[in-house]
Amino acid sequence: MTWLDMDVVARALGRNLAAHVVLLNPDHPAHLTGDAWQPVTFTPERHLAYAWQWITMAVVVFLVWAGLSWKRFAKK
Repeated sequence: MTWLDMDVVARALGRNLAAHVVLLNPDHPAHLTGDAWQPVTFTPERHLAYAWQWITMAVVVFLVWAGLSWKRFAKK
């Protein structure tokens, strides 16, 4: 998850939460790459463009399918 809204999670759990995130030390053996953690600097709204692309593609594919099906059934 790239964005955690602590207020929403706290309301969902019905508890008060600390506004902290625990990160694994890059020097720890369980850390796979050893790279330092980079903060996430974008919100979920960034992904709206991807959502619109997929929705548009799904609509176009449906319209192509419906058009081809309509022609095939209209001939019978």
